[in-house]
Amino acid sequence: QHAQSVHANADTNLAHIDMYGFDYDYTLASYNDNVQRLIYDEARKFLVGPGNYPADMLMSFEYDKNFAIRGLHFDKRTGYLMKMDQFCKIQLDSVFMGRTRQPARTVADTYNGSRLSTSYI
Repeated sequence: QHAQSVHANADTNLAHIDMYGFDYDYTLASYNDNVQRLIYDEARKFLVGPGNYPADMLMSFEYDKNFAIRGLHFDKRTGYLMKMDQFCKIQLDSVFMGRTRQPARTVADTYNGSRLSTSYI
């Protein structure tokens, strides 16, 4: 009888949470470019408004459907945004600093290869 329902495993009181992310991972729906652009634009407005992020910086960015959007990891130590698989192997052609793709050799040199140890993560 509940085959078409969505259920959560735990209750979360959002009263004490200032911001949270929405993971639209195509599990429940497919998204076209128009919806992705809308999500991007609305997230920017929210970050600038209630989030108090700097408008001059965020509002200058435009949605880019070719820029990395799913399955990303951010390394706080290096500032790299990257794709990494379940075995902690970095996809060397998917590493960015801001919107600039980093050379594979630079990334490999930074991490002594393309696989991160679980102790690093």
